[in-house]
Amino acid sequence: MKCKNLKIESKKGTKKGYCKLHDKEVSLFCNECPFEVKYDIEKIKRKTKQYKPIKKRSNKLAKAEKERFSIIYQDLTKCCVENCLTPYFGVQKNEVFEGSYRQASIEYGLVCPFCVNCHKRFHKDREFALYYKRLFQDRFIELYSRDLFMSIFKMDYHYRN
Repeated sequence: MKCKNLKIESKKGTKKGYCKLHDKEVSLFCNECPFEVKYDIEKIKRKTKQYKPIKKRSNKLAKAEKERFSIIYQDLTKCCVENCLTPYFGVQKNEVFEGSYRQASIEYGLVCPFCVNCHKRFHKDREFALYYKRLFQDRFIELYSRDLFMSIFKMDYHYRN
């Protein structure tokens, strides 16, 4: 039978018992109350999520993010989208190739300045994002080579739908 005074709290992947009657932390098997509480420890472990700690940014990555540059746009303080009427204070530097290619985008200058609205559009509108990926792919091939682009990004964005 479950003890009515026992409350189970879960913090950071571990479960603990708290006795309301005695107002203190107790084990999951409450011995101080007249009722015996039985829990299957293996069942509790299976239900408990194990969270991995978030990896902090290294100093090297933080420095690279501060010193981002673009191989196409010289002024990174204005939105690069033509006819964008957003004021200048909300410009964000966005890596064109995101995910696992983000650091390569920072290293080779594949960065685009977008206002807040255009940045949201870049991540939601596939055609809009594909336009900029093709634009930066062409410029990268002019500066470096197609073989280097394919070895890093492993995809030709001109043949992608």
